Amino acid sequence: CEKLLHKVRKKEPELNPNPDPNFLVRFLRARKFDLGRARELLLNYYEFRYKEKELFADLTPERERHVYATRLFSLLPGRDARGRKVFLMRPGMYDPDGFSVFDAFRAATMVLETAIKDPVTQVSGIAAIVDFEGYGQKQLKHFSIRLARLIVTTLQDTVPLRFKSLFYLNTSPTVSTVVQVMKQLLPGKLVSRVRVLSADDSPDWDLVTAEFGRDVLPAVYGGNLQSEDHFEHTLNLVMSHQEYFEHLADFGFPEDRSHWLDFMK
Repeated sequence: CEKLLHKVRKKEPELNPNPDPNFLVRFLRARKFDLGRARELLLNYYEFRYKEKELFADLTPERERHVYATRLFSLLPGRDARGRKVFLMRPGMYDPDGFSVFDAFRAATMVLETAIKDPVTQVSGIAAIVDFEGYGQKQLKHFSIRLARLIVTTLQDTVPLRFKSLFYLNTSPTVSTVVQVMKQLLPGKLVSRVRVLSADDSPDWDLVTAEFGRDVLPAVYGGNLQSEDHFEHTLNLVMSHQEYFEHLADFGFPEDRSHWLDFMK
């Protein structure tokens, strides 16, 4: 961790990175302890937050409590059959009248940041289920290339997570636009880990249970979980990290970064 910190400070003297070894090691694990690649990931993490400073301003759970209350996201309890943490997202629960898609992005970012604090998750990785049940034109009109790029940049280049699998469920012709845009932006390695099941495929959950196992999945997806307490657990888990996210905001590039214009060229 000290070597990583030294390399980052040598590359970007203006950057004030979080020196906590528990924070730094997740970047090393995400890049299989390749010091050079870990340095680039850590730099990307802070570059992204500087470039999108308005989006990441005051990034705390309390600010996005109303998003979590809609049950849009969940970290499913336990781990799947492959030892991964499973992140569930339900875009059909998004109500544009209640908050923006960028509020939802902020909330999702904090769920992932909370999940990867766990050393086991840093090693075993994260799998995702995106359930589009209820997703229609009301939600689609708020989808944009900018939002898609933010999501892909987060998954690929800026957050120290090992992203293992992505299942799109209950897709429809309305959803196909979203899926196609996302697949075009994802690198080939991640595209190969994407599975798409249409609403017509939904009664047969064999592919889903074969990938994740039944113990981690809610009953609606062919699993053994009968309760929906995992939504409340996710809310409480993220909210318990209020001080952690306030602390993360203490680090990064200064507002008057001298060579920001060079970075933008």
